Amino acid sequence: MMNKDTHVSVIIPCYNVRDYIDNCLDSLINQQCLPKEIICIDDGSTDDTLLILQKYSSKYNYIKIIQQDNQGVSSARNRGIEIATADFVLFIDSDDIINANLLHQFESSLTSDPNLEFFYFNYTFFDVSKAPQKSNKLIPLVQKKFESGIDLLTYLLERKNYSGVVWRYIFKRDLFTKNFIGKNHEDHLVSLSIISKARLSYYFNNKEAYFHRVHSSSLSNINIDSIYVHT
Repeated sequence: MMNKDTHVSVIIPCYNVRDYIDNCLDSLINQQCLPKEIICIDDGSTDDTLLILQKYSSKYNYIKIIQQDNQGVSSARNRGIEIATADFVLFIDSDDIINANLLHQFESSLTSDPNLEFFYFNYTFFDVSKAPQKSNKLIPLVQKKFESGIDLLTYLLERKNYSGVVWRYIFKRDLFTKNFIGKNHEDHLVSLSIISKARLSYYFNNKEAYFHRVHSSSLSNINIDSIYVHT
């Protein structure tokens, strides 16, 4: 495993995810290139989530825990952004898993193009009851370059492959100017705000970059990606 740190702050809102958070954190601490920091916002969990976070934090000094009363995922994400110190940010859902090579892939892209501001990647679903079997598979280089986020957005919309969820991209922290405000599907508004301001952007088209856990009641089962998109 590489020991090189990346330019990425990972932000994970956590609420009563004792059954999943270890899978999520394991996928991060086993990255070929480690994040600069992992910021876990414990949003008033009432199960053993905080204890699990503390176990990881005691072992890895780049894992930070922020505790707050239950205020919801929007507040947790905003708090994470306030604390983040890296140039780039990646939001992760606390029950999801990322490929062990994803941050290395991003870092390689950033080294090739230091002006990179927005790194959008593909993903796949997996069932709530089991973790994917290929989370450590080496990702081949499959990416496309765009001179602006708008160009990337146009490309994705034309191919019906745009999703406004905020865990589908790594972005330059300075692009975050629109706070989460607690409305349904607000990911889409924040994502559009970020991508519309981005300049040099990459699309990493590999479905094994990110693994999104699906619950029966998850909003991810509902096709809502086009609600805030008008073409």
